[in-house]
Amino acid sequence: MMLVCWVLLHWQFCMRGESVTMIDLTERLGLPIYLIERDDGWYLKLGDGVKSEMPRSRPIDEMKPVLRNPAVDTPHVLYWMFRDVRHVDDEATLQAKVPLLRYDVSVYNGGVMSVGGQPVDGDEFVKSFGHYHPYLRGKHVSFPEVYEVVWGKMLFVLQEPEDVFNPSSGVRRVQIVEIDATQERVLVVTPPNFGHVVILIDDGPVVTCNWIARVFDSQYAPFRILRGGAYYIVKRGDDWAYEPNPNYGQLPLPEVLPASALDTFDVPNDEPLYRTCLRNPDSFAFLLNPPEPPPPEEVSEEG
Repeated sequence: MMLVCWVLLHWQFCMRGESVTMIDLTERLGLPIYLIERDDGWYLKLGDGVKSEMPRSRPIDEMKPVLRNPAVDTPHVLYWMFRDVRHVDDEATLQAKVPLLRYDVSVYNGGVMSVGGQPVDGDEFVKSFGHYHPYLRGKHVSFPEVYEVVWGKMLFVLQEPEDVFNPSSGVRRVQIVEIDATQERVLVVTPPNFGHVVILIDDGPVVTCNWIARVFDSQYAPFRILRGGAYYIVKRGDDWAYEPNPNYGQLPLPEVLPASALDTFDVPNDEPLYRTCLRNPDSFAFLLNPPEPPPPEEVSEEG
């Protein structure tokens, strides 16, 4: 397993008589939060004063509807979601400045989903379920989301549907965004009218955080109906490859891009995302009132 080990940030300590790997993410998250390795995979330890809703896991059994091969059974837990994360000292400020926004942190176990822990070419890498956001009332523009990848290597697969609520209507555009946050935080905004899937392409863990509006429920059903995103990201030797999901029919060829090629909607990135929103909440106003997206460009189609 490949991990970047930081002096004073990566050490071993004893918990219940066992040696446990812990990585201090305080500098990257702006909150005292620690990445720890347990028997069942990676998890987050919230430091003094940090609160969240009850953490929720995503076991592989819940992922069956969106998997290329529903027979895979490992790893058992793919990721953990910590929603509404905040420091007790910031609660009054958050309520006053951004009452309609929520801050989440997620941790993903790396690797390939396989049968019996024996990955073969064609198996998918660990991923999130995938979802869209609904349209604003009376508009054909959906809510965006601001992410920061704070640890690890991953892909964002972004896809723009013809209609969020009509999965069979087709997909206009697909972008595969390569992200390496082993050395520093990487900011990514999922733009209006795009759904997204997180894909891990390394054996190590990935930690993401995000700001999102509280005023809607994410739409998972389109991904469930079509058995995942427009493209599956699969193992090919020691690398990854994309394969079209046949349930979508005709698809545009994906654009493979670095995160630096995406529009960040002028969100500052000089400090951790949590602190940025506290100090500059106006930069996140577009999460509740997003701009209309530009007309779709002509793209090549998958034959």
